Parts: sequence; structure tokens; C-alpha cells
Amino acid sequence: MEEQAYSILPVSEFVFEFMSKGKKLLLKQVRFSKLKFSPKTYNLSLGTVSEDGSVNFLDNSNNGDVVKIFMTVISCVKLFTMEFPEREIYFQGNTEQKNRVYNEILRRHYDEFSLDFNIFGLSNMDGNNTVHEFDRSENYSGFYLRLKSKKNENSK
Repeated sequence: MEEQAYSILPVSEFVFEFMSKGKKLLLKQVRFSKLKFSPKTYNLSLGTVSEDGSVNFLDNSNNGDVVKIFMTVISCVKLFTMEFPEREIYFQGNTEQKNRVYNEILRRHYDEFSLDFNIFGLSNMDGNNTVHEFDRSENYSGFYLRLKSKKNENSK
């Protein structure tokens, strides 16, 4: 792994925190919440914890460590899905720029991430959302991660 992840503190089964050590020292929070339309799919949210304890999930901290933050988020996804392997994770950027960054990071680190996860991308074609296996040549508006089953790999 080119970039190592930050140390993670599990706060609960649905919440993880870590310190972003870029231009500033920022407490970041990763939260998993169940999506209503799919009982096994959980939305991943990333935010910055304010001094008053509230979490801003819409901020754009530009802290200079986006790849390391993404690696840390993937580590949180691993921890969460290893505890709950039947759960699928969905995430998207809250801006087009964040989605471009997520697409690029997934392209660059696909070989590494795909060792643990099946990766899918959400596309919107003619007003219809479709989910496809991740293709490095495509741009996606959202992403799904499913932990690969170790049982299937061990039986090969």
C-alpha cells in the first residue's frame, strides 16, 4: 500500500474516528447507516468533528491528505464488513469534485482494493441509475463495496 491508513478508533459498531494529520489536525468520523430501500446496504458518511462535538458531513477540509483519508475509510469499511459480512457499503461524494477524486483513487488502487472487495459503480444513463462492475475507464456517481467471501477463495 503506497499510503498507509491512519489509526482508527471504533466508537460503536456503526461509527469510527481517526485523526487527519494534514495541514491541520482534524478529527474525522466515518459513520455507517442503513439505507431504507435496501436492508443489507449501508451508507458510508465521512465528516469532520467540530469542537462542540457535532459532525459536519458536508465540509471540504482540503487538509492535503485525501489519499491517506481514503485509505483509512477503506480500513473502516474492512472492519465494518468483517464484523457484518452480509452488509454492502454505498458511498458517493457530496460534490462532483469529490466523486472525481473517488473515481481516481479507486482507479489507482483498484488492484489492492479488489483483493478484499467486489467493487461496483453507479451510473446515471438517460435518467436511469444502473450498477455495474467497476471499470477503470468509466466515471461513476456512486460506489458499492461488498466484502469478498473468503470461503469461496479457500475452496479453490
